[in-house]
Amino acid sequence: MEKVGADVVSLPTIKRWENGKIGSPEADKLRAVFRVLGLSVLEIPVLLGLVTREEMDLPPEPVRQFTAQTEELIALVEQGDMSDEEIGALVELLRKRTAKPSAKKANPATKPAPRRQAG
Repeated sequence: MEKVGADVVSLPTIKRWENGKIGSPEADKLRAVFRVLGLSVLEIPVLLGLVTREEMDLPPEPVRQFTAQTEELIALVEQGDMSDEEIGALVELLRKRTAKPSAKKANPATKPAPRRQAG
């Protein structure tokens, strides 16, 4: 999403869209965001409430199920108490923690931290 924020649409603008503070987002910016996210632009009128999925001949939206911890993370971010910088730092931390070993910079002087057991 950093690419979207830097090149196409700023994160504050996206937040204003989400909060309804911008009446009508510009179509070219919406298309660009959808392309970056790998979403079909056919979803735009549905998400804007102009038509239904059925009217667009789109399949039903898949049900997404999250773990309790993922639901908690989503709830914390959606509360709105976090700044854009804090959300960005959290995303970056999670990316670093979940990166595959080949994607991380190799540093032979440090050992990886032991993984926590779920429970």
